[in-house]
Amino acid sequence: MLLTRSQLRIIIISFIVAPLFLLIAFPSHKNQSTSASRSVWSWLFPSGDGSAAYSSSSASSGGSPHLTKIIAHAPGFTIAENVYWRNYTYYFLTDAPWHIPELKYVVSSNHIKEYGTKYWGQVPDEVVRILSIRGPALDSHMDESKELGTSTLPEVAKAFSDDAIEVPGTHFFLNDFEFIGHYYHFMGEMFLGAWRIVQHYYYQTGKRLPTFTHMNFLRNYNEQDFADLNDPQMMWQDHAGANEFFLNAFFPGIKIQARKDWEKLAATGELYRFPLAVIGDRYSGHNGPSASWKPWGDVLRLPVYPEWLTELRDRVVKIKRHRKPHVLYLSRQDTTRRLADSDHQALVLQLKKLEEEGLVKLTITMFDDDVTFVDQIALVGTVDFFVSVHGNGLTHTLWMNSGKHRAVFEMQPKGCTVTDYSPLATAAGVQHFLVNEDKYCTPDTCGMRGCEEGVSVSQPNIKVRASIITDKIRHFVAQYKYD
Repeated sequence: MLLTRSQLRIIIISFIVAPLFLLIAFPSHKNQSTSASRSVWSWLFPSGDGSAAYSSSSASSGGSPHLTKIIAHAPGFTIAENVYWRNYTYYFLTDAPWHIPELKYVVSSNHIKEYGTKYWGQVPDEVVRILSIRGPALDSHMDESKELGTSTLPEVAKAFSDDAIEVPGTHFFLNDFEFIGHYYHFMGEMFLGAWRIVQHYYYQTGKRLPTFTHMNFLRNYNEQDFADLNDPQMMWQDHAGANEFFLNAFFPGIKIQARKDWEKLAATGELYRFPLAVIGDRYSGHNGPSASWKPWGDVLRLPVYPEWLTELRDRVVKIKRHRKPHVLYLSRQDTTRRLADSDHQALVLQLKKLEEEGLVKLTITMFDDDVTFVDQIALVGTVDFFVSVHGNGLTHTLWMNSGKHRAVFEMQPKGCTVTDYSPLATAAGVQHFLVNEDKYCTPDTCGMRGCEEGVSVSQPNIKVRASIITDKIRHFVAQYKYD
């Protein structure tokens, strides 16, 4: 049936008036979150790729203080808005203290007290405190024995917030001092956990946090300050320079602040406020229910998008793929942890046979200080099968292309199951086989971590039957198509 002119006018006027009515009835305020302000309008204006920029939801307005808000958390790794800091004590200012995770999962204190006197001369009475905003007690008999944090009157909280010096940017705080000057322990454990919580936040909310602008090593020194120190673990740089390289490659222009910088800030006695901070704490991670001897046992179980690591790798180098499956044998024959010479030679022979048969492209190399990290990642990013004795170079597993048809073969002495690198393979989305001479296990079958009595993971005559590895590679190549 054809519409009359009157009916057409009514329809046209309705399309004009309806949005105006929505605008009046549901105004969009600047202090609303992106998701809240879009709820009414999403049917009219689609959001495109579904991702939005991060915007703080805890900004001060009028007479309100800047409140601390935990926006993502797993034991050992926490993203928070408005973190306060003075003389090595963190302060969480909140009117909802029950929203703050148990503090032992955020900032640990036991190791600081244990090592503080030896390494720092003094330690703070508290490493973290919740300041809980609430009115005065209702009567003199009120029991506050189960109080969450220290009670702070609203006007006191406002003065506390106003007195703080704002330090803009996105800050990664690292509370540790042990093991940091080591590529695997920093990049493969603490940085990896921090990046996972950041990517989990994106997975949950569709919002991307601003890139890291500050890397804060609160308890480790810069290399140039190292001359007067007697303990190498107190430095944050590793001997090969990997930690510094990757931080600057991933976040160009990042400001790296070490122990001496924080000593100066602590000496001022001033209160500082960090609008957006990621706090990494090794021992808090070890407190988690899924720790299993590692600080990221819980955070690596949080869901993320499959390409969560690809973004980092592509910030360093663009990968050029090989058409054939690519095998990398990273030899350690120039180190004290190595294969028996005869087994090394047999493995090389069997791997070369795979290449001669046209099944794979083979690269056999060592990563020494002369090979730049750009070149190392460019190589590892093309690898489908990574073969190596247990060692620091296996941290590069993180930069492999993901896929269940790709795998790491890590060789250890029979009687050892040291599971440092298998979680990295799982995080990168590739399979991991821990090879003990004439058998292998996978992360779900390897059993308890450790070595049998009298056996060490570091020895110069590790045995391996080459066919254990090459037969498995043949199986993969026959079963899958490689791009």
